[in-house]
Amino acid sequence: MVSIGTPAQQFKVVLDTGSSNLWVPSHSCWSPACWVHSTFKSADSSTFAKNGTAFDIQYGSGGVSGIESGDNVDLGGLVVQGATFGEATTLSGVSFLAAQFDGILGLAFDTISVNHVEPIFYAMVRQKLIEDASFSFFLTKEAGQAGSELVIGGVDPAYAKSEFKYYDLAMENYWFINMTGLSIGDYNTQDNLHAIVDSGTSVIVGPKDIIAKMTAELPATLDCTKMDTYPDLTFTLGQDEYVLKPAEYILNVENTVCQLGLIGMELPPQLGNAFILGDSFMKTYYTHFDMANKRVGFALSA
Repeated sequence: MVSIGTPAQQFKVVLDTGSSNLWVPSHSCWSPACWVHSTFKSADSSTFAKNGTAFDIQYGSGGVSGIESGDNVDLGGLVVQGATFGEATTLSGVSFLAAQFDGILGLAFDTISVNHVEPIFYAMVRQKLIEDASFSFFLTKEAGQAGSELVIGGVDPAYAKSEFKYYDLAMENYWFINMTGLSIGDYNTQDNLHAIVDSGTSVIVGPKDIIAKMTAELPATLDCTKMDTYPDLTFTLGQDEYVLKPAEYILNVENTVCQLGLIGMELPPQLGNAFILGDSFMKTYYTHFDMANKRVGFALSA
């Protein structure tokens, strides 16, 4: 939940480490998705500052466009003064219509911020709202289960069952690190691998050709009752192995219906064979996004 303006207007947002901008639907939006979500009413805020610069953001599941505005933004009780955010006037894509969130708050680097807008986390650091320029995600094991937490300014040891191991960023755009190998069943590869740690993606995404070879290690039709017979999926970072059990990368949609949480997608070639480690990975490993030291850390989730 994020609050914008004075008095505060509340919005449900996706806390997304795969993007860098904050946007919420504008009260002047006429897209159907805006009709079923909370919208920002600039006239109701005494701290609103008009900007008017146009913005356009494209995601894998749709796009948003509108105008930039300025106001106070409250995340977890930390109030950023005069933050720049997007008021979306157009939302395209059916995913936004069905979404259980109003907007998106990006937590990646300013290098990929649309219009070079200062990300909210950067503003928190600049305004000295936190001493430790890092944050961490603890995700519950089941979708919709209460207890997931964003810790701003470090980690909470109660969420970790092991010591953190850290990996330096390969680039400062996404939370992008090198990966030294992956394996599932009899298939393994070490070919130019990288990982993007992305809280805004629910599953594991990778190059189409590699994903095809990975899925070939599994039956064409998954049987929920035979979950334990399927192979583990292992990602290697440095010399460290991070294992996902079948129940952690196969989605149990209903009691008898299972869906493979591995999706093939062509990412920009400059990213190499990049995998997106989404929520199915982060549910298993408590993740520390350390901007101050330009690294990502993982510990086994409690």
